[in-house]
Formats: sequence, structure tokens, C-alpha cells
Amino acid sequence: MSIWFTQEVSPLIRIVLPSTRSRLVQQNSGCLYGCCLAGMERRFRKDHPIPLAYGRRLCDLVREQFTCGGFFTSDELPRYGISRADVREIYAQMGKTPNDGSLIVLCAYEQELSRRICAFLIEHIYCEKEQSVSGASSAS
Repeated sequence: MSIWFTQEVSPLIRIVLPSTRSRLVQQNSGCLYGCCLAGMERRFRKDHPIPLAYGRRLCDLVREQFTCGGFFTSDELPRYGISRADVREIYAQMGKTPNDGSLIVLCAYEQELSRRICAFLIEHIYCEKEQSVSGASSAS
């Protein structure tokens, strides 16, 4: 059995992208807020149906819970007007390297809402992991 989420989470970090051409980022004063989740890289990919459905379901939960547009992740980049150069800058500011296993959750909102969204996602993902682990052990 593989544990896919280790509860290793970075603090919320303000990511400044002053020269981005992304309207999403520009509308948020040239910054994003993000946190890294260890062991979650590739869990929100858009090129396979299972991670696509998983990410869409969590994003819908966030939209409903916080009455906002949702969140996005490093698995989806470059996208949303965020260039490859912006991605390199996001990775540098978050201390991430490609294929290191960490996923960056990104929010284009003010700090407090971004913090609440990240905390909600972490709790939700951790609870799902716990349920899958306990379900697997009780099925044995």
C-alpha cells in the first residue's frame, strides 16, 4: 500500500510575479498565495481522467464552500496565462524542483481567503487518505 499524502505541508507563501502577463495574477496585485503538499505531485493532472475528476471535484467543493472561483495547482501549469518563466519563478519562490513529488496549491485571492482554502484542502485530502487507508485495512 502506498501512502500518497504525507501531511508535510509548507506554510502559506506569498508568490510575487511583478512582470507576469497573466490577467488572473495581475488582478490579484501581481501575486498568488501557495502551499506545497508533499507526495501529491501529478494528482491533479488534466491529461488523465482520474486525476482530472479528482481535481475538479475538490475545486467544486472549494467553489461551493468559499463562494469563489476555486484554486489551481502546479500540475496544471503553464496555463491561465502563466508562462513557463512564471512557472520557474513560482517554483523558485516555493522551493520546488520539477518531479520532486510536491504539489503547489495556488490561490489568486487575498491572503486570508487563500489560507482558508489551503487549510480546507489539506484537511479534506488528509481525511480522504485516512478513509482510504482505514477502508483498505478493514477489507483485509
